Parts: sequence; structure tokens; C-alpha cells
Amino acid sequence: MDEALPRPDRIRTLELDGTRSGWIATEVLRGGWLRAVSHRATAVYALLCLAADARGVSFYAVEALGREVGLDDGDVRVALTRLEQLELVASRAELRQVLRVPVGGPPRRTPSFALGGR
Repeated sequence: MDEALPRPDRIRTLELDGTRSGWIATEVLRGGWLRAVSHRATAVYALLCLAADARGVSFYAVEALGREVGLDDGDVRVALTRLEQLELVASRAELRQVLRVPVGGPPRRTPSFALGGR
């Protein structure tokens, strides 16, 4: 079946190096979480997921997050606030923890101002 793939020589594998185990839970897509956040919040969430250790922890400052995903500090703060409101991420100072995806999906009605972007 690999011969049907566009690039069978480049099949990705899960590589755990002992310190990082970045991944994004499939529930984020299947549960409708991407529709509950802005593209800015999605970029911040993706970076935090990929940078996290096995416990979901990373130490990216607001400035570093913005630099990596091309956002200004204000946009990063708005995105983090939205991710925290949805309980996808928890923060304390510069410590960020990606949390287990809440069961049941995001709230049904999401005010447009709360999407984590302008």
C-alpha cells in the first residue's frame, strides 16, 4: 500500500528522545476545538504541544512564542488567555502546560471576542 503514497520514502515516525514527546491529540481536531479558537491560538497551541515534555510542560516566554509563530506579544497573550479559558493550556509565569483535552468538546456558543484573536 505504500506505493500509493506520494512519498513512500518519507513516512513519518514517532521519535521519542527521552526529553521531548511533542504531539497533538486527535481530539483537538475531532472534538471541534480548532473551530473554537483563532488561527493565532492554533499556532500557539501547536508550538506548545510540539515543545512539551511528556507531562505537557514547556518554558516558552510570551516573546519567544511570538517570535516562533510570527505574532506580537499582545496576540500571544490573547491566544494564551483563550487556550486557558478552554482548559487546553495552563500557565504559571513562563511555565506552560498543555492539558489533556477536555471531554465533550468546546462550549457550543463561543463569543467572537473570545476566539483568541482580533
